[in-house]
Amino acid sequence: MQAGHLKEITTWISSGARNGVSPEEMMQELCERLVAAGFELGRVGVFVRTLHPQMFGQSFTWRPDVGVTIYAAPYGIEDSAEFLNSPLSIVHTRDEEVRRREAEILTDTVSSFFVDARAEGLTDYIAMPLRFLNGEIHAVSWTSRAEGSFTDAQVENLRLLMAPLARVIEIVHLERTAGALLDTYVGNRAGQRILAGQIRRGHTETMSAAIWLSDLRGFTRLSDQLPPNEVVEVLNLYFDCQVEPIAEQGGEVLKFMGDGLLAVFPFSNGGDDAAEICGRVLTAARASRERVAAMRYRHRGGVLDGFRFGLALQLRLEGDEVDSEPSEESHGHASSFAKDRVEDVDGLDDLSPPLLRDLSRQLEHLVTARRVDQLVTPARRAGGRVIRHHFTKAIDFDTGAGERGSQPDVLPL
Repeated sequence: MQAGHLKEITTWISSGARNGVSPEEMMQELCERLVAAGFELGRVGVFVRTLHPQMFGQSFTWRPDVGVTIYAAPYGIEDSAEFLNSPLSIVHTRDEEVRRREAEILTDTVSSFFVDARAEGLTDYIAMPLRFLNGEIHAVSWTSRAEGSFTDAQVENLRLLMAPLARVIEIVHLERTAGALLDTYVGNRAGQRILAGQIRRGHTETMSAAIWLSDLRGFTRLSDQLPPNEVVEVLNLYFDCQVEPIAEQGGEVLKFMGDGLLAVFPFSNGGDDAAEICGRVLTAARASRERVAAMRYRHRGGVLDGFRFGLALQLRLEGDEVDSEPSEESHGHASSFAKDRVEDVDGLDDLSPPLLRDLSRQLEHLVTARRVDQLVTPARRAGGRVIRHHFTKAIDFDTGAGERGSQPDVLPL
């Protein structure tokens, strides 16, 4: 690589590489620029450990005929023989560069990586430390298909690229870590608002949504009978039964509260898609019921089963702003609250087909008509502010005592 090429790529990394492109796009273009500069690259990998509740780290791997692929490494891989015997382990633990030339690649029987390297015809492998300003050590690996491997000048040029690469990757890494932690612990919508700068007390957002609130039946008795660590294991199994169906149907988990779970299914376009979202909520409810019913926990040689949960669903639709004088009798959207009770969690089966279809029709009619006849609340102006009206409707899929299959009671307030 000529000095002009190196300077051009370094300038691009430290300035243009960050301008609105994803890490995958940046890596793709970097490798293409290096190939254009004369590097016969076979495979390039970026390996970054991350602060995430579900994964140890991520790898971004580029191949000339495939592009960039991403792999999320689960916890536990750091203790596996495959990782401990890999060059990356040496880079991470010793902060040392690792190089394997063609002869070593052909004879290495310890690391499984070089099995693939031999199959791909790689002639040189170099893993370099990717040093962050906070002291963390990550890694970048470069491989060649060229006969005779990398030249000494090419290796030196790759070393010179590591510092600017580390700065950009560290920035992207910090942004992604912050976003992942906020998504995990406060929810995606709230996380996006925090990252956008809404961090002062008093910042609020009003949404139209279906609200999901569920809890595990018999949790107090269960927590009295089991050791704390086993209670946590049961809760993790229980929440796993709900989080995936909620996410699959477009919901967002906002908070775990002991054995309780709070989630929202936001409406868009002023609630025009509310009927569709309600259907998604009911689909998630049925899937959660099936998973909780099948849940088993092994305890002291036995098995705990028969888990049940209660679920309350509430609709909240914001009406249009009403600009009216105090003397006018303008009417906004109605506000009502109704509770339907199903006495057994198996009742979710009983909700289908007649009751579930009826419930779906009720919800669809409610959110389509945007009115309830039982109660009408006039729009009003207070202190120069327009009051925005909403209505709510809750469906409580209760698993308490009662006659199975009993019809729900509607209790207008």
